[in-house]
Amino acid sequence: MIRLAPLEVTDAERAAAALTPAFLGDPTMRWCFAGDAAGYQERLGGYLRVGHRWHRGLGHPVQGAFAGNALVGACYLANPAVDAAPDDVRALEAALVDACGDAAAGRFAAYNRAVEEAAPQGRHHTLAIVGVQPDRQGCGAGRALVRWACELSDADPVSEGIVLDTGNEANLRFYAGFGFRPLARVPFGDGVEHILLRPRREREALR
Repeated sequence: MIRLAPLEVTDAERAAAALTPAFLGDPTMRWCFAGDAAGYQERLGGYLRVGHRWHRGLGHPVQGAFAGNALVGACYLANPAVDAAPDDVRALEAALVDACGDAAAGRFAAYNRAVEEAAPQGRHHTLAIVGVQPDRQGCGAGRALVRWACELSDADPVSEGIVLDTGNEANLRFYAGFGFRPLARVPFGDGVEHILLRPRREREALR
């Protein structure tokens, strides 16, 4: 039985511990954080801890998926009504350098720029991260987390929908089941980053 509950800024360590195994093989994360070099798992975990504190510190919602008392997955949804101040961005960049090193932080910044250039204009929520521990996948946690994000966007009258990106083609069919459609393909690293969009729905239940 999977239950969902919000995560707070103080949950950074256990969120990173739950998500690191989920993203070890992700092509985008492997490019950003040098997946073939020693220390990859530590760099990836550092990014996830920094990202959690930054995301939650700005007030963006983070939802955890629990099996009993164990955190097995999480979803990070960026609210378009929340703008990061320049000081916040500089603090994030410095924290990433400390946690992951200059090279990884630079590659992550390049990835963000490429995605932002291809993303649609407007007031869209952004599904920044969603992941479930490999040994818990298939139990419905991922579907529950994405459904939560979609319902949150649909309930916001100023939202135009949700945007996400993935470098893993295996994810495309999963997201299509929630109404995400391909918007752009961005050549990136050794592969392609797919930009997907799900327009906001009014009074329509997810199937």
